[in-house]
Amino acid sequence: MLTAFLEALPGGIFGLGMVLVWKGLRSRVIDDHPICRKCGYDLHGLPDSTGRCPECGSDLSGTNAIRIGHIERRWRLAGVGAALVACLLGYSGAPALLSARGSDINRYKPVWWLKLNTEQRDNHRAIEELTARVTGGKLTPQQVRDIAGMALQSQAKAKWATDTIDAPLESMFERLQQSHSVDLWRDFIGTAHDAGALPPDLWAQYVHQAADFRWFSRRTVRQGDRIPIWLEQAPKQGSRPSLGYYFRPRLQIDGKIIEVQFRPSDKGMWYEGRGNTSFEVAVDDPALRTVPVGKHDATLVIDVNFYNVPPTWNMNPLPVPPPSSIASQQFKLPSMITFTSADSPPVKLISGAQFRPLVQAAMNRASCFVNGDEVAISLGIGPEWCQVPAGLAHRLFLRSEDQEWELGSCRYPQGVSCTWQASSSAPGGGWLRLRDSPQAVEWYYAGAHGTAKDFTADRADIILRPSPELAAQTIDIDSMWNEEIILKDVPVTRKK
Repeated sequence: MLTAFLEALPGGIFGLGMVLVWKGLRSRVIDDHPICRKCGYDLHGLPDSTGRCPECGSDLSGTNAIRIGHIERRWRLAGVGAALVACLLGYSGAPALLSARGSDINRYKPVWWLKLNTEQRDNHRAIEELTARVTGGKLTPQQVRDIAGMALQSQAKAKWATDTIDAPLESMFERLQQSHSVDLWRDFIGTAHDAGALPPDLWAQYVHQAADFRWFSRRTVRQGDRIPIWLEQAPKQGSRPSLGYYFRPRLQIDGKIIEVQFRPSDKGMWYEGRGNTSFEVAVDDPALRTVPVGKHDATLVIDVNFYNVPPTWNMNPLPVPPPSSIASQQFKLPSMITFTSADSPPVKLISGAQFRPLVQAAMNRASCFVNGDEVAISLGIGPEWCQVPAGLAHRLFLRSEDQEWELGSCRYPQGVSCTWQASSSAPGGGWLRLRDSPQAVEWYYAGAHGTAKDFTADRADIILRPSPELAAQTIDIDSMWNEEIILKDVPVTRKK
């Protein structure tokens, strides 16, 4: 509400000023005296028989020779209106003039004005100026507390960046702009803390709000199979390296804790910086073989320890023993996982002649690029794929005459989605997912790259062979196209 008022205020002031100028310069009749129209002599008190003006001698008997009333202009009212318009023009022109001279008008604004500017849509420069002033010690303790309160509210309301994917394009840009504002507010907190100006209670609140997590896992898993997990974190501590955290996730199934490993030798992860990051991890524990068939409560428990981080520290991996943490926090993120018997199929397999033309049409933009022995395959998947009731989990092969080279893998869920993620199951594999409506996406890419030694042909076949094991290692492919796809005579482009 206040932002809309501030945006409309300049236009209202300009309109009011112009009305006052118009009313001030407009003539106003202030009495009913007869006036000679030619010279303006006041004829009040003269006999009605007076035929000529005593001042200029003009004939008063003619049509329109006499007008009624003295006319007055309100110069003070016009002056007030002109002053309003001049002030507004000066306010609007000053930023352009200062910008042309390499200066920023925000440097000259008082703190209360900058605080009002932070509530507007384009608030980046105002926040940056407040951050610069706290660095220079130009803010009072009460001003720091008030502004930090605004920053903490922004930190608490921070949204996941990937929430913008399903929104219209305008909403996406607006959310990204808001995300940048949130980062700048967090930087104000970090700067104030580094300068010793931030009260301890506000720093404690900032640390408590400094991390957020969410996770996705495969909904149906066979007994004994690894559980693929997609873990996302949204750090909220800004870009300053003054605060970092070490987090360790563990999976809890029906109350039993199962370890989660990022890498074979690392059960946790150190993070500092800003921006959402994602991790593809897996739970591979012998205890999964004994989980009964059926639905089970699955909770990802994440223990987080926060640290003050001097610029010279290298915290990845975390030193043993680790330094003393300044705070700790535990996240418990509930979900559900259904376990099936070990001999059940890992995914639903789809085939049929009615879908084959759709599959072939969806992959009609294949290309092959060669640089020495390195080969990159690109599949332009069109919107026809949205009509196929299955995902894609295939190994990619390049074939020329009687020789084949395996280049990687392509994993692609049914419909449309939005993230690039490299395949961990085959060298150089990957998929690109564009999460949007079929009407809004014309086509999108999936592909892989690898090595094809002694490959010299100008055209080749690209072969995609189904692999249910690949589908079982994803979080979102529950059904897959179970037929081989051959794209014949794909032109080869070689680096010159």
